[in-house]
Amino acid sequence: TANFEVEFFASDDYGIAAAEIAISHGGEPTVTNAFVDPVEKEKELTHLFSLEDFSLAVGDVLSYHVKVADNKEPEAQQARSEIYFIMILPPLGDPMEGEGMEGEQKEVPVRDFINRTKKIIRATYDALAEEGREREERAVDITSDAVDLKHEMTKVYDEFEGQFPEVDGIDTAELLNEATYFIEQTEIFAGDGELQESLEPSEQTLRKLVLLYALLRQNPMKG
Repeated sequence: TANFEVEFFASDDYGIAAAEIAISHGGEPTVTNAFVDPVEKEKELTHLFSLEDFSLAVGDVLSYHVKVADNKEPEAQQARSEIYFIMILPPLGDPMEGEGMEGEQKEVPVRDFINRTKKIIRATYDALAEEGREREERAVDITSDAVDLKHEMTKVYDEFEGQFPEVDGIDTAELLNEATYFIEQTEIFAGDGELQESLEPSEQTLRKLVLLYALLRQNPMKG
């Protein structure tokens, strides 16, 4: 059984009154309330969930975060943790495959694309917690990052045309193309200030890139 334990600590002058763990798979969040009674100024909590509940396959990705609230009246104050990611990757394979991919991976920067997408997702959650001008400025930055990533992925797609392998019936070039499509949707939504709506295509971008990375780890690019 693939269980995953989340441990978190929170402190507040009024007292920690509520906590929830949000786990997102393909843009669909599952929110679970954590038991916090009694209300205390400092809380160290753990939550165990099963990865099997999400029907995960190689190349899949989950994101999760914790949100806590105090018991201040009339309105509780809230705080959120960092956004964390779980990526399902295959073993590295035999030394020949690993060695062959090492050089290619430097030229096809899928890992860099993944990290940049994570940054966009984290920045979006940060922006959602803001209001007014601060939120608008963050939306502009997110849009700019999405545009830059789209252009870079398009450039790599064109540069390595005909060299991406087909793996188990999956065209890896098409995966990169699909990731580019989704990040363009992020760009459009964020550009319109629709940050909540931009999260799903951002997460879809990440899923496509993680699957691409997983497949390329064991299948060299064509020479």
